[in-house]
Amino acid sequence: MNLAADVPETRRARHLAHAMRRPLLERAHLPEEFFAPLMAAADHDRDPSFCL
Repeated sequence: MNLAADVPETRRARHLAHAMRRPLLERAHLPEEFFAPLMAAADHDRDPSFCL
């Protein structure tokens, strides 16, 4: 499944973040292995003031 195939390159990261938001919020706890990728994504966010 390609969630961002029809999304312009400039909005692709934001689009993917929104697509992942709901499944992450529905969980009471995230596995420890999610911590590093989520921190890396936050570090590379072009708009860190944007809150999902």
